[in-house]
Amino acid sequence: MRQTNRIRHILHKLNVKKGKKLLDISCGWGYLITEAKKFCGALAESTTRPMKQGKERMVY
Repeated sequence: MRQTNRIRHILHKLNVKKGKKLLDISCGWGYLITEAKKFCGALAESTTRPMKQGKERMVY
């Protein structure tokens, strides 16, 4: 719950709203963009490059 509140506070500070585009680079687990899509209705995309793997791209 605390992490969710913190992420939602960040999204509020960034003024993320429905239809707004959000790109998360080196996202790790992608929780920020998951919440941006679910809570704010944003168009969210993330990309990460694991050390031992090639480039991965996730679209939520």
